[in-house]
Amino acid sequence: MEKKVAKNKSNSQSNKKEGSLPKSSFKKYMGNYFKFYKTNLMRKHIIIYVLCLVLFAILLSLFINNISTSNALNDQITNLDKVTSIKDTNIFSLIVKEKIPLVLVVIFAGITPFLYIPILAVFGASYILAYDIGVIIHNSTGGTSILGVTISSVLQLIGISLAAATGVYYCYMNTKKYRYSQIRSFGFNDVKARFYQMKKDDINYQNTIDKKNKKIEKNEKLNVKIDYVNMLISTVVAVMVVTLSTLIVLI
Repeated sequence: MEKKVAKNKSNSQSNKKEGSLPKSSFKKYMGNYFKFYKTNLMRKHIIIYVLCLVLFAILLSLFINNISTSNALNDQITNLDKVTSIKDTNIFSLIVKEKIPLVLVVIFAGITPFLYIPILAVFGASYILAYDIGVIIHNSTGGTSILGVTISSVLQLIGISLAAATGVYYCYMNTKKYRYSQIRSFGFNDVKARFYQMKKDDINYQNTIDKKNKKIEKNEKLNVKIDYVNMLISTVVAVMVVTLSTLIVLI
């Protein structure tokens, strides 16, 4: 009987440990992500967000001035009103069809080395969000709507700039990996080595091989590993920030 009680206690303790595993794993992943964010993303995130805010403010000011002075622009906004106005858009459809895909595209645009395409999100997102507010002002939908959409836009830029920072990190790491693969691939030193090998010039052949190996060792720092796990967490965080910020319009 005592053995059964001891066995049941040990089983209950193991079940508790198993039940606590997801929580501890979550803390572990988030702890790793905060370190990853502080090391690789925080500076980029802050710089990109400031750029977004500056561009957003400039573009919004331009739209407001143009709306009040240019009838041509007023007609243009009126024609596009049904397409771009948040007031006339299903907010949940907007999130699923536009906001979430935008975050994903911005991050995974970093797959192309050297180009840093995610930076374009700074211009695109700032323009779109400023334009939406310009539409609301043109339609005179009221101060509450303007205030709500402005707050929503400023908060959305936090998520979009996080996505852009993650995309820039992805591009930076892919650029390093590409450069490293180019160094290891067949090149001019290999041609020289083949030539000396054919001539049976062992000294120059060995010198050429040593030169290539030294170059590879020197650039070993380019042989990096991309942290896909923390990139995924960053993607989820960016999507949540953009989604919740967009929903503020409904309040």
